Formats: sequence, C-alpha cells, structure tokens
Amino acid sequence: MLAFSAAGSAAACGAAIQRALSAGWAGVPVAVRVGIHSGNAKVEGGDFFGRTVVIAARISSAASGGEILASQVVQDSLAGAFTLGEARSLVLKGVDGHHTVFPILWR
Repeated sequence: MLAFSAAGSAAACGAAIQRALSAGWAGVPVAVRVGIHSGNAKVEGGDFFGRTVVIAARISSAASGGEILASQVVQDSLAGAFTLGEARSLVLKGVDGHHTVFPILWR
C-alpha cells in the first residue's frame, strides 16, 4: 500500500508502475493489480487503518492483472486529468452497497 496527498499523484504512480512492469521482469510477465480510493485514514505506527484502506484494498482485489481501478471519489477528483474506461459497479467484500469504479487507461 502507498499513500498520497492527491489522487492525481496516486493515479500517476499507478500508471508508472504498470508501464514499468508491463514488459515483465527478466522475461517473466508481471501483472500488477492497482486499486485507488481516497478518504481519511487512521495512522498509527507508520501504518494506515480504517474504512478508506479497506475499500482501497477491495478495489485492488477486484482489478485484473495490469489494470488500475479508481473509485468514484477518485474519478471526481481527477477532473479529466486521466483517460478512464467504462464505469463498473462492484460489490466489495465486507462493505455495504454497490461501488462504482473506473479503469484508468494507462497504455
């Protein structure tokens, strides 16, 4: 997990990670799943906790290898700075309701 002060920085980092690893490592394909969510988190002992962290982890788990998924909150704050794919509705384990996510098109 990485934490950023701005959603745009998180999206840019996710895209950079995907680009760097998309060719693989020593000839072995590397498919990373990235999930981005924004909100308040509790910080204790250099680690982050709370609902925001849980939602980010669940969104990451829902992504396919090589995909970046961003929550509706992140999509709103990106304000068109990144190209996004079609919205998807997810049910996230342990979190009530449906959650809209958007793939960030990094290729």
